[in-house]
Amino acid sequence: MIIITTILGGCKKYPEGPLISLRSAINRLYGTHTLKQYTVNGQDSLSLFYDTLALSFRFFYEEVYGHNDCIIGEGQNIHGHNSGTVVWTWMLNNNNKSLKILTSVGVNNALGPIGAGITPEWQIVELKKFNIKIKTTYNDKIYYIELQ
Repeated sequence: MIIITTILGGCKKYPEGPLISLRSAINRLYGTHTLKQYTVNGQDSLSLFYDTLALSFRFFYEEVYGHNDCIIGEGQNIHGHNSGTVVWTWMLNNNNKSLKILTSVGVNNALGPIGAGITPEWQIVELKKFNIKIKTTYNDKIYYIELQ
């Protein structure tokens, strides 16, 4: 039993993710998620995010053009105004261990690595059906996002 636990523990794909999942990585991403945590260098910056964009991230397959998209910020921001949006075209990379942003359009320089023309690669820290954690380094700062 100890040997099986050791072997399976070494196979864990994401540092905080499940040991085994019956859903594919891409299907765990698809859907609408709400931003629960946004930090910059460990400092809570969720209110800064919400000043600019609404807290929604909608991951889906865009059938007309045949690629994966994510619309960030649909809805209203903290001030009750319709927020701007950022749209990512993305793919899973590095054996599904990272989320590579291929194109990004919408609000210019919205929030660090989230804005028009910015294409970071996000390391997937956790990828569960109802909890996604990703992080990236951009301009020498570490950005961390948790979605539920």
